[in-house]
Amino acid sequence: MEKMRALVQRSHRGPADLVLATDVPRPVPGPGEHLVRVGAAGLNFADVMQSHGTYGGGPAAPYIAGFEAAGEIVGEGTRVIGTGAGAFAEYVVMPAAGVLPVPAGWSDAEALGMVLNWTTALAALRPLGEVEAGDVVLVHAAAGGVGQAAVRLARHYGARVIATASPAKHHTIQADVVLDSARPDLAEEILRLTGGVDLVLESVGKATFDASLSVTKPFTGRVVVFGAASGDATLSTHDLVFTHRVQLKGLHIGALATAAPDSYRALLDELEVLIAQGVYPPGTAEVHPLADGPAVLRALESGRTHGKHALDPWQAPRRHLPVPAPGSTNTRRWQAPVGPLAHDAGDQPGQHEPENGGETVVDQHAHLVVLQLEQAGEEQRQRLGDGPHELDERVGRIGPQQDHQDVDDLDERDHCPDAGNHSRGRRTAAGNSHSGHD
Repeated sequence: MEKMRALVQRSHRGPADLVLATDVPRPVPGPGEHLVRVGAAGLNFADVMQSHGTYGGGPAAPYIAGFEAAGEIVGEGTRVIGTGAGAFAEYVVMPAAGVLPVPAGWSDAEALGMVLNWTTALAALRPLGEVEAGDVVLVHAAAGGVGQAAVRLARHYGARVIATASPAKHHTIQADVVLDSARPDLAEEILRLTGGVDLVLESVGKATFDASLSVTKPFTGRVVVFGAASGDATLSTHDLVFTHRVQLKGLHIGALATAAPDSYRALLDELEVLIAQGVYPPGTAEVHPLADGPAVLRALESGRTHGKHALDPWQAPRRHLPVPAPGSTNTRRWQAPVGPLAHDAGDQPGQHEPENGGETVVDQHAHLVVLQLEQAGEEQRQRLGDGPHELDERVGRIGPQQDHQDVDDLDERDHCPDAGNHSRGRRTAAGNSHSGHD
């Protein structure tokens, strides 16, 4: 039996127990399935939820993580984007009826988000949100994959867009107004700016739900809920009758594809038009080696990412020099991580400012452990520790984790489709192969 490299979730103790295995049996497609050589696998908040066992109907550990991927159908050469259980691997099986062609001229990484982020954003705006030119649209978690797509689409349809995100991510958002998602007077400021919102895209949940209801226009205003990254919110029938007289709608893109296949097919048809018009451009996912998956998921979980992130199972892992042990009189250099992983290694006691093109000097007091991945023919994973405190294959941090969780980019929590069939002509979603949404 042929083997492959894959990220295996060993328990439901979170991304810390997601490990790189090099001897996983390559999956064998059955009738109506494709074996896809993965070129890029998308990371979504549902992956975080699955790692904790909190996504309804999710897989039982141990399992190969991931569910969104783009790549080449083995034996055919056709490049496709779709969903399938076990996407954080060199190969994944996808339902033949559930794949879409990667648009001409796009890379696999650029196509990620087509069947998840953009369809969710479009569904929230069009069939459910009924957006029209001149509407005021509020988009929460606007720095995330769905949020960025929603902002772009809403403006294309002629809406005025108010977006929320943490201040550090405002530069990534092309809305008419961008507000701090954590400001205590968020609802008052939105009402001051707009007088009332026609449509709210709500994916954060507890932290923003009251504000969303408060700023929505009575009776005509719509609130589309497709996530609860900060926790569940509660609403009573009394609230709807006497306080928040709004139109409240729920969205799960996989459930929509199953229950209303014609509507889902219309979404994909519209996406094709948007791609042809240049409204939906190639994605700009930040691509990481497969071994970095656990660290990227930790960054996603704690709200330290923006936009789309992907794993390339064929990209060589970054190599690092080991950090001196405490008490050592030597200092050594290691290549500073970039992107969200920089925060896994940054701001630690004993570090100096980056110098010499991104290298950082680490002295004997540094609280970092860097795993050096050795590659002798086939990369072999070196492990330290056991259980939930195991360090991932790139860089780990010893000590307390940050206690502030930003809700930006966590909109993937509830609106991922089940890894099912999303086909042209026959687009349905079936099964719970990843059991989790970006």
